[in-house]
Amino acid sequence: MKLLRTIIPLFFVSIIIYSCTEENDSNLNSDMSKSNSTLKESYNLGLLEYYNNDLSMVEFGELHNIGLNNFQSNQPNYLYSDFNSLISEISLELNKTNPNTFKRLVNTYEIDDTLLNNNITFETFILDQVNKLHSINVRELITEIVVNKLNFNDASILANEYLTKRNLKQSEIDEINLFISVAGHSNEFWSSYYGIYINGSNNRYPCDPKDQVYLADAFGFLCWGGLGGIGYSWFVDEAQDQNGGGCL
Repeated sequence: MKLLRTIIPLFFVSIIIYSCTEENDSNLNSDMSKSNSTLKESYNLGLLEYYNNDLSMVEFGELHNIGLNNFQSNQPNYLYSDFNSLISEISLELNKTNPNTFKRLVNTYEIDDTLLNNNITFETFILDQVNKLHSINVRELITEIVVNKLNFNDASILANEYLTKRNLKQSEIDEINLFISVAGHSNEFWSSYYGIYINGSNNRYPCDPKDQVYLADAFGFLCWGGLGGIGYSWFVDEAQDQNGGGCL
């Protein structure tokens, strides 16, 4: 896991970022018949990908892990070619399973120089980006998870409290359930991956590094879709490696 300074800009210029407005889903079925250009003003990309696929939440999470595994197996190419090329390869592989899932990212996001500052923390970046989510309730959920450095189990409990105790729109319910599914599958993947390096020893770091990576994946998925989530989680993993293996 090297060449972070080269990888960082390549990753961020390949992400789609949507401007945020408060979502209005009084008639969800009617909304879903609109064009994607209109829908993106009301729904984040991860939720759109889910709505555009005939898959259950669990199946979507499983497919997401297929993408993570493809990213891992192709990582040598990642170091010597550009991120867009690798994303294209993964997209083609995923299309063999489901041709409508994880569309290739075609727009670009011009990242502000401050995001390339080595001193920026994981928490600072997430809390800055969380405002790109349309739902206030989902923003508050992600913020609580980040600020309190919750592992997946505790994050899942908190998410379920939101589902049972808050008056949520259907799209918010779907988005939180999707977050739980992707986060759970990502946590499973990264728990196995990190076990190779740290053997589950949390005392070495102020937090468990894999907890940052599963969150980067699930949060990235909501904002930027499946490919964006996969890329962001691997970016955080690379940054942790440059940080001596600990949390950012």
